[in-house]
Amino acid sequence: MRSTHERERRKGAVAAHVEVYGWICLGDAYHHAHATRDLTADHVPSVAEQIVAGVAPEVAEAGPLTVTCRRGNSGGGGRIRRG
Repeated sequence: MRSTHERERRKGAVAAHVEVYGWICLGDAYHHAHATRDLTADHVPSVAEQIVAGVAPEVAEAGPLTVTCRRGNSGGGGRIRRG
């Protein structure tokens, strides 16, 4: 379960994204940019990727966030990119 601080941090990331780009998912390697009102914030690289690389979980959880649509976020969250 996410802490109140993490939920607010993600909410702030989405608000900052909307201020700059509007309600647009910028897309990624798996789907194209498009208009949406369903934006979410997530870690990139993912927390799992960072932990596999040896980063402490609490450091990984506090890492940078990226904003994408919920569909893109849920589709990409479980993928670990292999080099």
